[in-house]
Amino acid sequence: MITIVDPVSTGRELSASFVERGVLPLHLYQRRCAPAFEADTHPHTLLVDDPREALGDLAARGVTAIVAGSHGAVDAADGLSHALGLPHHDAATAAARLDGQARTEALRAAGLPVAEGRTRGPLFVVNTVSAGGRHVLGDLQAVRVDRVAGGPVERHTVLIRRASEVHVAVVAHVSHCLDALGVREGPAHTAVRMTADGPRLVGFAPTLTPASQDPSLHRPALGYSHADLAAERFADPAAFALRFTDPYRPDASVATVPLFVPATGVVAARPGLTALRALPGFHRAEDLLEVGDPVHGNGPAGTVYLRHPDEAVLRRSLKQLHHLEERGQLYSLIPTPSRTCG
Repeated sequence: MITIVDPVSTGRELSASFVERGVLPLHLYQRRCAPAFEADTHPHTLLVDDPREALGDLAARGVTAIVAGSHGAVDAADGLSHALGLPHHDAATAAARLDGQARTEALRAAGLPVAEGRTRGPLFVVNTVSAGGRHVLGDLQAVRVDRVAGGPVERHTVLIRRASEVHVAVVAHVSHCLDALGVREGPAHTAVRMTADGPRLVGFAPTLTPASQDPSLHRPALGYSHADLAAERFADPAAFALRFTDPYRPDASVATVPLFVPATGVVAARPGLTALRALPGFHRAEDLLEVGDPVHGNGPAGTVYLRHPDEAVLRRSLKQLHHLEERGQLYSLIPTPSRTCG
């Protein structure tokens, strides 16, 4: 049996990927996640005050792997795995995987350059899954960040389909960083900037990517989602081992667009949604603003997902979508009523 500790957030998608493989994991909840435990309809669940209380139960169940289902469960999953002699990350570098200062020190100790202050250069996100200290690239994405009204606004991420020298250098740097941080088993989500002095780690979590795990978005492009790849590593190690030599060649382009509204007010209408849904490659949208919702300049206004086999078509759709955003054509706003007298 496989155990997921605190399967909230991305842990739900991980559990679903295991179930699709015919594996029913145990959902182990720490007391702080009691509401999620009470709402969980999964057939195998367990709630404990201290994860160590579960050691006897896990041993009796013949648990073969323990995986963190959220960022807050990383320590518990590693500690339980270590106690039961199961695959886990390097215990000596546990602090470096969770604490920024310890991470910086570990990277320096490994002879790796560290980001100092504000870094500039193209931003990339690298999602990986590891087994035995070897790392498989799940996906590589380029992130566009603009400065809008004096602040940074993430405009979109696009799946990289063909790796350039820059992309190869980014992935190699991530691999070295994962080694330095003692990442040996399971998923990791890493952000890197390619500065004028080379790649620099600017973000890291030993968990699944927080981005959408919608299988219908990723599987046609990659053959898997990040959760699928992590589930395969633990449920079918032999199949996962083949990925160390498989080429990375996505079959379609994928983009994620966190929408923003460059104004403040209250949503009166949504005239741009028809044009949005008609964009070539439109896959789906979520968390769109509703009529009556308040809007604060550059605040979140939903997320749009695009996928198309032709990257040029997808990039044209991105350009049209940003045009709708920048001209304020997605949503019609009315001014926020004044709350002051006079």
